[in-house]
Amino acid sequence: MIDLSFSIPSQLESNFSKYIENELPNGKLLMSIFSTLRIALPINLRTWKRYADKANFNKKILEKVYRDNNINPSILFDEKEFNDFYFKIQCLSYKWPELFKNIANFKTYIELERCINEAEVQKDAIDKNISKNIIMSASNTDLVPTHVWDKIEDVNLLKFIVARPQIGEKIKKWPVDAIFSLDS
Repeated sequence: MIDLSFSIPSQLESNFSKYIENELPNGKLLMSIFSTLRIALPINLRTWKRYADKANFNKKILEKVYRDNNINPSILFDEKEFNDFYFKIQCLSYKWPELFKNIANFKTYIELERCINEAEVQKDAIDKNISKNIIMSASNTDLVPTHVWDKIEDVNLLKFIVARPQIGEKIKKWPVDAIFSLDS
């Protein structure tokens, strides 16, 4: 008989963070927006592993698309802001795939983020008419297609979209529309 004992580490957030940073593809990059990703992803190793693998796979595809269009992908992926935005958008695609497909392009995402930021909605209140409240309190909501508004039913989605990173002037200048074609 052999007596073996195993110590199974707890899933305390600090241990979980170390796992993400050291074991997942692009773990250090994921940790830079951990608090944003946590809005969408539960503390669950399998979920984070699936998300990280999908994001890494799509990153390789995106790098090839950029190279094929004579854009050096390292110019973009060497930028912290680009990586943060990329991994946030990949999380949106992973957690809310139908909404992501309906957004379909960078311009729509910019307008959606603007409307949610501008809206005077209680983001902590659970309301079945979240999108209607945003439409009623933000300007130029017609710049976001109706079929996108119809998919907004989750308060966590609102929190996620307005969490860091948000669209800045630098990101607006990057060729990011290809990100929205990865899962469509």
